[in-house]
Amino acid sequence: MATKRLLLVSAMVLTGCAKVETQEVDDGSRWWKHLEYLASDELAGRKTGSDGYMKAAQYVAGKFEEAGLKPGGTNGYLQPIEFESRKLDPARSSVEIVRKGGVQPIKIPEAAIVGLGGTSGELVEAPLLFAGYGITVPESNYDDYQGLQTHGAAIVEWAGAPKGIPARLASHYSSPEMQTRNGIRLGTRGALILATPRVFDMPWNAFVNTLLQTGLQPYPRRPDDLWQGGPYAFIRGEDIDLVLQGTGHTFKELDSLDREGKPLPHFPLEAKLRIKPVFEEGKVKSSNVLAILPGSSPRLKDEFVLISAHLDHLGPGAAVNGDNMYNGAMDNAAGVAALLETASLLRSSGTTKRSVLFLACTGEEQGELGSQFFAENPTVDRNKLVAEINLDMFLPLYPLKLVRAYGLGESDLELSLQAVASEMGIRVQDDPTPERNIFTRSDQYSFVRKGIPSLFLSFGYEPGSPEEKIVNSWFEQRYHAPSDDVEQPVDRRAAEKFNQLMAKVTRRIADAPERPAWNATSFFKRFAQ
Repeated sequence: MATKRLLLVSAMVLTGCAKVETQEVDDGSRWWKHLEYLASDELAGRKTGSDGYMKAAQYVAGKFEEAGLKPGGTNGYLQPIEFESRKLDPARSSVEIVRKGGVQPIKIPEAAIVGLGGTSGELVEAPLLFAGYGITVPESNYDDYQGLQTHGAAIVEWAGAPKGIPARLASHYSSPEMQTRNGIRLGTRGALILATPRVFDMPWNAFVNTLLQTGLQPYPRRPDDLWQGGPYAFIRGEDIDLVLQGTGHTFKELDSLDREGKPLPHFPLEAKLRIKPVFEEGKVKSSNVLAILPGSSPRLKDEFVLISAHLDHLGPGAAVNGDNMYNGAMDNAAGVAALLETASLLRSSGTTKRSVLFLACTGEEQGELGSQFFAENPTVDRNKLVAEINLDMFLPLYPLKLVRAYGLGESDLELSLQAVASEMGIRVQDDPTPERNIFTRSDQYSFVRKGIPSLFLSFGYEPGSPEEKIVNSWFEQRYHAPSDDVEQPVDRRAAEKFNQLMAKVTRRIADAPERPAWNATSFFKRFAQ
């Protein structure tokens, strides 16, 4: 009997070691298998509300169930959402500058692209007023609209924020939501947003393709959603001088002031904006996918660490080199595959004290709509959501040596990340381009706005490094393009190392005796009060 017991214990130890060893040397094949299916042509780009998206949602729900996770939605693993839809009709929409010398059309989509605000078919004409960055930041006593007669005007905005404004403040107040609220408050009738190169981080064609997709808002609408403001259009950087013509100001002058951190002028353009947006409108239904890994601690199991990644992408679109399928492999089948792999790693390595809630969001490409809906209509007690980690385009294109953490320095979540990363020989990097407002441009911000400490993680790189060139090339060639597919080079082992990092950081947060807290100096702490 003693010999049998010894053999049994030895077998258990060897089995356990084998499991750990398998996890350590795994080549990312499990992660890649999820990605291959989610980014396959069969799912047709996972456009929100499409059959392909629902196939993807059912796949994710099935994998959650296989991993032994409990349903976390209102309908099993799903949380159904109804949306109002809009799609721009560029041929029937128009943007014109009206001057004494006549009417100057701005070509759509070559030089301008109309957003989804305003009323379809309504022609708006209003005097143009250049208002710098078009933002108001009370904490910094900064207001681009101070002393300006904005009621009834159309505002010209230089995309971005002044360099003197702290990055987190700038990120919040230059967000589309705050800009829309500002416009409604000030009584403006429309806007032209100048796509300045310092903050626009994608090629113009990719940006246009994004805005030509069907846009969504939860139905019924909120009174301050992005469609309730006036019509607006983005102007390509190369065509900004078309707007400034006759003002005595030029793109070169304003760009120089912006880059040097000097104040931008404010001036009337002695011209009018004439803009007409035309939309195809309808209704769309889609679903978030949610699953719960229950915690084990009697004291902490009712609290949740939330891990999210958006499941949707763009679907079919304009053909590039004969390919019209926008598969979204890195954006964001990779993140959802990491979500599934993190769930599997946690499930197989023992329970956590707190519960872990996994969320595959819909509608991110239309403005983080699925995560916003869940944040407003959580399927668990919102006050029990203690932390959020979001995965969106983490870009495993080279070995993982640096993990970039958007939201670093805002909460003590960074302590858990730093500890785990150090153990794994990975360095942690802060956001190197805070002026691009990345922390407010993905699903984590839906939860930040509800006071939940959050991080957004991706692969990092050093300035001027070969890795930076790889990432820049990826954005130029593959971001929101059909070439973001399974044929691109990917470092699967690096992706698996990232999955291991995610599982270990999640466990550390879930097992900590106290819930995470915002740092006293964090701008975002206000949302927790």
